[in-house]
Amino acid sequence: MVAAHAARLGAWTIALVVAAIGAYVAWKLIARQRFLKKIRIARITAEELKTRLDGGEDVLVVDVRSRLDFEAEPSIIPGALHLTIEELETRHREIPCERDIVLYCTCPSEASSARVALLLRRRGIERVRPLAGGFRAWRDRGYPMMSLTPAISGGSHG
Repeated sequence: MVAAHAARLGAWTIALVVAAIGAYVAWKLIARQRFLKKIRIARITAEELKTRLDGGEDVLVVDVRSRLDFEAEPSIIPGALHLTIEELETRHREIPCERDIVLYCTCPSEASSARVALLLRRRGIERVRPLAGGFRAWRDRGYPMMSLTPAISGGSHG
C-alpha cells in the first residue's frame, strides 16, 4: 500500500516538475517576443538619421560597439559618442535625458543597441532608438564616417 502511494506521488511530482518547466519556457518566450516588439517599434533608419543630422536636429548618436568591433573598424558616425556596454554603468550620465538618442552597433538585429536602449530607459532616458542595420547600414550607404585611432596598449606608434 505504501509503495503504491509513493508511486502515485512520484508520478504527480514528475508531472508537476514538467508543468513548471513548461510554464517557465512559455514565460521566457513571451518575454522575448515583447522585447523584440519593443525593438522593432523603436528603430530609426540610416536615411532618417542622416536627414535629421543634416537638418541640424539635436540628436546624440552613440556608438555601442564592443572594443573588438571598434578596433577592427575604428570609424564612427561624425559626432558620435563611443561607449561600450561595459562602460554604461560609469558613463551613462554623459547621455542627456532631454535629447533624442540614436544607438548603433554591429550586432545582427541591433541586439546590443536594443539592450543599451532598455538599460537607458530604466535610468529615465526615454527618447532612445537603435539604428536599423547599425553601423553597417550607415557605412554601406556611403554616409560620412570619421576615422579614429583606437587606443593601443603599450604606447604610441609613430
